[in-house]
Amino acid sequence: MDAGVDALIGFWSQALAAALFAALTLWRLRDAARNPAQRLLAGAFAMTSCWAWLVAVTPGEPIAGYAESARNLLWISLLYGLSAAGEEREHGLKLVYGAVAGVIGLQLIGATLELISPSGALVQTGLILRVTTSAGALVLVHNVYGQAAPSSRSEIRFAVLGLALMWFYDLNLYTIAYLGSSTAEALTRWRGLAVALTAPLFALATRDESGWRIRLSRAATFQSLSLFAICAYIVLMAIVATALRGSGVDWSAALMIGLLAVMTVAAMVLIPSPRARGWLKVKVAKHLFEHRYDYRIEWLRFTETLGRASPDAPPLSERIVKAFADIAAAPGGLLL
Repeated sequence: MDAGVDALIGFWSQALAAALFAALTLWRLRDAARNPAQRLLAGAFAMTSCWAWLVAVTPGEPIAGYAESARNLLWISLLYGLSAAGEEREHGLKLVYGAVAGVIGLQLIGATLELISPSGALVQTGLILRVTTSAGALVLVHNVYGQAAPSSRSEIRFAVLGLALMWFYDLNLYTIAYLGSSTAEALTRWRGLAVALTAPLFALATRDESGWRIRLSRAATFQSLSLFAICAYIVLMAIVATALRGSGVDWSAALMIGLLAVMTVAAMVLIPSPRARGWLKVKVAKHLFEHRYDYRIEWLRFTETLGRASPDAPPLSERIVKAFADIAAAPGGLLL
């Protein structure tokens, strides 16, 4: 493809992402001014827009890398705030957030050292750190969705999907760049379009943030499961790259096409079909979890629901139904 066309694709894809997230920022400014809890969300939108514009007008410049680190830090801070909605937060969860934030800090230090003394080792280290950040961020996204109250999952589903799409694209981009494939250049050009596609998802998710409620739910198991899956994916990519590096075949393009095809088919089956999603949940719970519930947390939540006696609390009969419905992750208790 002609270099001029490549540059135009890279510019306009990032410019589109910048424009859409700038529109999201303006849309949320009024709520952010009235509600301090919404300022972090508006800041994340604004920083994403700023990052996309910097990549569009200064591709490859260090300032774009700094902006990307700031963007990731704001989004992770927002996830941390959502996780803080519960009265308790497990110690392991704090360590995961701290580790991801620490990796972002190492990125900033490495980028600064690269400005002072450029070297190939620093570039490769920076790519590894960005792969690690993307993988850790995906773990956190998975964890937040796993902790969300059943009644609020439908409200945060689009936001979680948007963040997962953004960081999954980054994970593939930096993994392929580290493995030395020429496909990384094409992925970089179309990266703005992938980020732009997340803007409508965030718009749908932020229509009513008052319903974003997070509760603790098998947090450690979800973290370890998602972390294992992401690490296995990276290891598989490295093994395939090592096996085919001397073949002279650009294997990554075919691999990416196949991966996207599998993900598209899976999304087409799972998203519109409650039966397919239910089947998948049953299989995961049956084969990947030793215990269906964390009984200590379930019992504490059960007693807290029954014992809530504030003036605005529902009647005891409703609290009893809700306490039992929450155990089964049911949105209601009509039969009860």
